[in-house]
Amino acid sequence: MFFSISSPLLAQTESGRSKAQKEALKEQMINSGKSEAEIKEQLKRSGMSDAEIQSHLESLQKSDQLITRSDQDLFESITDTADTADVAKEEFDELSQFDEFDDIEEEIPILREAPIAEGELRPFGYEIFNLSPKTFEPLEGGPVDPNYPLGPGDEIVLTLWGDTEQFHRLRIDREGKILIPDIGQVVISGLTLERAEEKIKSRLSGVYSGLDPLSGSQSTFFDLSMGKLRSIRIFIMGEVKRPGGYTMRATVTAFNALYYGGGPNQRGSLRNIRIIRDGKTINRMDLYSYLLYGKTEEDMRLQDGDAIFVPIRGRMVAIKGEINAPAFYELKPWDKLRNLLSLARGLKATAYVDRIQIDRIVPFEERESYPQERKIIDIDYKSYMKDKDKDFQLVDGDVISVFSILDFKMNLVNIAGSVTRPGTYELNEEMRLTDLIEEADGVLGEIYLDRADIIRTKSDLTKQLIQIDLGLAMSGDSTQNLLLQELDEVKIFSIHEIEGSYSVTIRGQVKNPGRYPLLEDMNLYDLLFKAGGMLDPAYMKNTYLERADIIRIGDNSLKRDLITFNLGKLLDGDQNENIDLQNQDEIFIYSMTDIEGQPSVRVSGHVKRPGRYRFQDNMTIYDLLFKAGGMLDEDFRKETYLERADLLRLNDDGITRKTIPIHIGHVLLRDPKEDIHLIDNDELIVYDIFTVERKKFVTITGRVKRPGQIELTDGMSLKDLLMRAGGYTNDAFRLHAEVARIDPFNLGEKSLADIIKVDLPKTLSGARPGDQGFLLKEYDRITVMRHPNWQLQRTVTISGEVNFPGEYSLKDKDEKLSDLIKRAGGMSSEAFEEGARFTRGGQRVIFDLNKALKSNSAKDDIVLRPGDSITIPKNPMVVSLSGALQTPGLLKYTPGKKSMYYIDRVGGFVKDADRRSVLITRANGRVDVGIKRFWWDPKVNEGDQIRVALKEKKEPFDMSVFLKETASIAASFATVIFVISQSAK
Repeated sequence: MFFSISSPLLAQTESGRSKAQKEALKEQMINSGKSEAEIKEQLKRSGMSDAEIQSHLESLQKSDQLITRSDQDLFESITDTADTADVAKEEFDELSQFDEFDDIEEEIPILREAPIAEGELRPFGYEIFNLSPKTFEPLEGGPVDPNYPLGPGDEIVLTLWGDTEQFHRLRIDREGKILIPDIGQVVISGLTLERAEEKIKSRLSGVYSGLDPLSGSQSTFFDLSMGKLRSIRIFIMGEVKRPGGYTMRATVTAFNALYYGGGPNQRGSLRNIRIIRDGKTINRMDLYSYLLYGKTEEDMRLQDGDAIFVPIRGRMVAIKGEINAPAFYELKPWDKLRNLLSLARGLKATAYVDRIQIDRIVPFEERESYPQERKIIDIDYKSYMKDKDKDFQLVDGDVISVFSILDFKMNLVNIAGSVTRPGTYELNEEMRLTDLIEEADGVLGEIYLDRADIIRTKSDLTKQLIQIDLGLAMSGDSTQNLLLQELDEVKIFSIHEIEGSYSVTIRGQVKNPGRYPLLEDMNLYDLLFKAGGMLDPAYMKNTYLERADIIRIGDNSLKRDLITFNLGKLLDGDQNENIDLQNQDEIFIYSMTDIEGQPSVRVSGHVKRPGRYRFQDNMTIYDLLFKAGGMLDEDFRKETYLERADLLRLNDDGITRKTIPIHIGHVLLRDPKEDIHLIDNDELIVYDIFTVERKKFVTITGRVKRPGQIELTDGMSLKDLLMRAGGYTNDAFRLHAEVARIDPFNLGEKSLADIIKVDLPKTLSGARPGDQGFLLKEYDRITVMRHPNWQLQRTVTISGEVNFPGEYSLKDKDEKLSDLIKRAGGMSSEAFEEGARFTRGGQRVIFDLNKALKSNSAKDDIVLRPGDSITIPKNPMVVSLSGALQTPGLLKYTPGKKSMYYIDRVGGFVKDADRRSVLITRANGRVDVGIKRFWWDPKVNEGDQIRVALKEKKEPFDMSVFLKETASIAASFATVIFVISQSAK
């Protein structure tokens, strides 16, 4: 059996396993394909107790997963016609335990889904097989149907009670018989449960007279029921995602079984699935019947040895557009356009049936008479709807497009504007303009009666404007109250749209600027009163009273007139300034800032809030510093250069500036000589101490936690610096450090720096009283070096079939591979020594583990280095075949067999195989030639990989090209000889 349960999971106790590990073990047990007895035996050999084994099996039974997949036979049945994809790779990963040979996975032929074409269209029906197989799995514990035939391997439960009490679980043997105590053998294979019950009861009645009611009162009672069902072997072949053999319950049907093969791939047919028994096709399944109509008549119960074969799909056509289920559909030979529309669940109500278009790839046999490979066919399907006997033949690759009707309505009119309910209305017979207005619940007030517009759409879809007199139309004048036509658009105007609304606008230094309705006899004072602020003394302080402006539109609406007035006089009651307002007048009221500007002073530099501040009367430098902040903050003030600040002030010319030096310290003491009064546009610049006094730094590098440049303070020692740098790192050399010291103003011609070697333990101990240690100077560069012998443990990893796999620390520089295997407890009984893999620096090392364990030579017994990885796999029990072979894959290893034996087992070479290029990659990584020469044929070992290459394609010899190149070379050679001869003269 190819599958075995993972030893690392079995090696742990029940309590020591995590939930994920338990689930992994459970999954391996489910997928192993082994019987309950085989699983129990293997778990017991691994060291699990009986209680643990029973717990796992009960958990397994609750999971309702007794149908298991096949093992190695699954891979031997996969054909070479498939492409590579993730589906079969997952299947191989789940079943294979020989994971150490990574490149085996790349060589297994597996299947890929066909690409999706035509935008979002997908082949119909295939997505149902993306669900879990358990979705369509028959119930394990449910009753069998009345027609279920009993067969070898089934278990029946026989119960007698009354005068005689007996209970027997009886399994049908290979000959179809059961053995009943006191009765003997009874043949029941092929019978239904009901008929078997009649036959067994008849035999029991001869022994237990109380069982027969005809003999008198019945005193013994009898019951027969099903126990465990037998398993059968089903083969799923052809264009399926996971072909192979599968072990299933005997109640399985063809549809259930097909699910376990992953269903048809997108090359496979859904409509012509064959069930083969004893080499003959006994039934065909059309899954469309099940998917579209729920019909299961073609589904049938399978028997042991049955095969399900999925051929290449037939004609595929696509249908899209106004159809209820657009997709790719597979057609049977007799299916035509009507059948396709039925499969696609019919046309939508919005379908345009006058033209259905078919994009066709011209069939091969028609291309000689047709100049192009593609053509477009338009069908008037309306005629097909009238004639039920009429239909249209489709060919493979057709794409049918069903178009939509136009989103265009005709029997309507629209009304907009000054009506109660504007919108779209149905056009009734003999509907006039006033009828439509009445439908819209009448007009709103202030409508414009002199005109309404009707925009009419003519037959050629051009627009025509019709002007009517709305007043006459509403009074009943038939020449204006027109009959409406389809798609008419009616516009009712309001008087404000035509004549406009009357308003004035005020802006600027008022509390409520904006647009106001122009009332009759409204003047400037009325508007100012509405806008507010003119009666607020505080607000008026910043209002410019000498002038305000009115912008007025002229009579021709193109020119604008400027009218000025004195705001102060207007507010004092001068009626000569109180001008009457007109429609669309704009009034501007100015502030003092708008006219005269805002007096301000500025502060910059070392203050918390630099910027421009409003100038106030009697404002001094102290006041400005107080506003800018920081001078009352002791820490901030310590960084301020108090002996000097600069006050920049405009000269009399108003352009140039002069500098007035200020002593900030005296200003803060309110010295009147320094705390001078400011004027408009003054600027004060405050400096920090670092602008005047330069900082000093030293640098520390190497094995400290925070290397870098650090400020040098007075009396700073090397010990202080190490503390500031966070102390040593773990690998620091703590006996001495180097100090590179320079005087940048007094460097010699050759000397770059003085190197001082500092004794760190002595310097840092501070043994002598008053000793400050090693004092630092500006520009010093201190280097703390790495300890030359410092290093952490160096580790290697060993995994796989050793008793204690894991990561190990090397104990010395000469530790060998054999030493490591001894420390790991030696190899397990399932270890495959020939397949051991040794990896160093990401590359595989070719070696022989048997020689390494028996030899003391470094050539065979490798000396380990940090990072080495050793993996010892389990016995694979398989041989891998790949390349130019008929059905590459995995085969069971047979001792003593040679390369041609395995090549013959997979169908031999393909046509283009290079039979002289056969390589055998041994389990230990060595590569041998696998060509059969005379009587010699190389022996194949367990875990080996046989690879066959394709022949290289050689270009045919072109004599004309050869002659041209020869002539060109000869001409070049003659030219060279001529040039040499001429130069010699």
